[in-house]
Amino acid sequence: MEPFRMTRKILILLFWALLWQAASMMVGNSILLTGPADVLKTLASLAVTADFWKTIACSSGKIILGFFLAFAAGLLAGTAAFRLTLLKELLAPVISLMKSIPVASFVILALIWIGSENLCIFISFLVVLPMIYVNTLAGLESTDPKLLEMADVFGVPFLRRIRFLYLPALLSGERLPGSFRHEHQIGSGGGSDRHPGLVHRETAVSVQNLAGHQQSLRLDAGDHRRQRRF
Repeated sequence: MEPFRMTRKILILLFWALLWQAASMMVGNSILLTGPADVLKTLASLAVTADFWKTIACSSGKIILGFFLAFAAGLLAGTAAFRLTLLKELLAPVISLMKSIPVASFVILALIWIGSENLCIFISFLVVLPMIYVNTLAGLESTDPKLLEMADVFGVPFLRRIRFLYLPALLSGERLPGSFRHEHQIGSGGGSDRHPGLVHRETAVSVQNLAGHQQSLRLDAGDHRRQRRF
């Protein structure tokens, strides 16, 4: 089955390449539409030159630099917006504007402002920044408030809070570390001991990994009605 799928994918690529070449031959103008044969021929001639690889390395380095700058700025801005509600409200229209406006609409203006040398850095920064900011803010806001209250009660240091509380919240789709154990207890007859038909959930937190204490704290996350999915 796997060889058949690979062959089918290759045939599909060949089909579109032939269609592309036929359209290029019909147009008859390489400036308007260049065919795949001309593209491969030009690529082969450029691949043996040092300037070609130098240009690729320079452009890639600028794009990576813009990505890391946006990553750092989005992480700091998202964290600050999580702590300061006013800052979150101030940045909301700016982030929405950056997410809604396509890059092609202002790339010419950006070229005039900052020049062609730093254009890659600027464009990659604007594209990545909203995504990092939104995901950072959403991850921090999804942190369990009961765990934060527990950290305040036991005086958990700030670095340990980042490691065991905020960092797992930022890593969407990841489970909490081994120091956070979730226990779902369902009583006989499909309910908890206190409320029939309800599922009582408790979260057992090992405080030893957080603050160095030899004790555990059980946080009641409340009763939730069971939902049966079909």
